[in-house]
Amino acid sequence: HIDAPRHFGKSGISIDKYPLENCYVKGICLDLRHVAPRAEITPADLEAAAAKAGVPIPKGGTVLLCTGHHARTFPTPAYSTDNPGVNVAATEWLARQGIVHFGIDSMRPGPEGVVNALVHKACLELDITHIESLCNLETLLGKGEFRFIGLPLKWREGTGSPIRAVAIFDEDA
Repeated sequence: HIDAPRHFGKSGISIDKYPLENCYVKGICLDLRHVAPRAEITPADLEAAAAKAGVPIPKGGTVLLCTGHHARTFPTPAYSTDNPGVNVAATEWLARQGIVHFGIDSMRPGPEGVVNALVHKACLELDITHIESLCNLETLLGKGEFRFIGLPLKWREGTGSPIRAVAIFDEDA
């Protein structure tokens, strides 16, 4: 599921106007499986994970955050409550890297509660968005850069859309 900027506030564009070139971008996946349930992912966590990944964050691309939450909890009730997620400072850090969006393997970008609402607000202010409820991110870890494809439906004035997320690796790599 991708949130359109409209989801964060009326000044944001709706999903039918979201640029499709932002849905076909270079990406990397960061290993954040050590972050505890309900914990905030910080800029220091992201910096350490990016250094460990050993590949640069692609400008104009995406960063997928593998917390292990989906693999650990889906389809139990804990899936909807126990996710770790980015805090506002981490969202700002991601935006400074020049990404168009980030993705996470839980149903919200931040931990449940106030922090999640603040992350949504920050996304609008920073002109980025996020993708939620990704799965199988563990299979991307340690494999380097890939081409991310996640096309939304063209729902008129929609605030978000389901996507089918795909990572394609260069066969020559």
